Amino acid sequence: MNAISTSPIRTFAALCSVAVLGLSTTGCMGGTGMSPAMTQQASAMHHFAMAVHMGELEEAQLALSRTQNAQVRAFAQQMVNDHTIGMHMEEQMAMSMHMDDMGNGSSMSGRASMVGTGTTTTGGGDPLAANGGATRQTGSSSSSAGNGSAMAGGMPMPMDPEHMQRMRAELASNPASRPVVEDHMRGMQMLQGLSGAQFDQAYMTRQVGLHRYALEQMDRMMSEVNMGMGTSGGTMDHGAMTSGGAAGGGSAMNAGAITMGTREGMMTMHMQERQMVAMHLQQAQQIVSSMR
Repeated sequence: MNAISTSPIRTFAALCSVAVLGLSTTGCMGGTGMSPAMTQQASAMHHFAMAVHMGELEEAQLALSRTQNAQVRAFAQQMVNDHTIGMHMEEQMAMSMHMDDMGNGSSMSGRASMVGTGTTTTGGGDPLAANGGATRQTGSSSSSAGNGSAMAGGMPMPMDPEHMQRMRAELASNPASRPVVEDHMRGMQMLQGLSGAQFDQAYMTRQVGLHRYALEQMDRMMSEVNMGMGTSGGTMDHGAMTSGGAAGGGSAMNAGAITMGTREGMMTMHMQERQMVAMHLQQAQQIVSSMR
């Protein structure tokens, strides 16, 4: 990956009470009719998407700690919101499809979706065992992975730092996500040496490039999986994605259109993520143009 440009954002907020996702504990990959080749492609898509979400989240958090620019701050906050929710959704899908059985390294599904503090798991140490569910506890509230909400007071819950560290190590070991992780680490090192207007310009320019790259790779991967499923890219439910409103309002994804534990649900989720990335790209480009 090369250093990059900017992208505009659409809020994931209304999207995502993960409760709507209806996690299935019986939907392992073998039950979805996916061939070994398709399973491998699905694993690559999952790892790539997780690496994108993780990188965007961490770079946005850095931007929030550095920028004094109102546009950049609003963009970075939306990135934190959207990519945190995207990460939770990917983990929910991975758990529902038992993606830890996939090749090329362990999946994020092998870890409960840990948010905040007090995270526990049921069914022994394996969140995929028998009843399949991690139990999430944040404050006094507790919910199963199948019904849990990724939102707290209308905002996505933060990812647990230890979980993020383990995730980064796993993603760095997977060939589908390694290039994204390596570019992210280089980008963070570069951004940490900047401040003021120089930081804002570099961060937003990088965002354009990152989202453009993500869009290209998602299109390629989805095309490969669609071919394996016997469907063309145009036959899936593109209408599942809403156009949303301005940043900070509206919905970037329609969680109710996603059926967990199925290959169709997986593709719908990735198509919604793809459209979210496209909207992020457009917004980032607009911000970069306004800086000239």
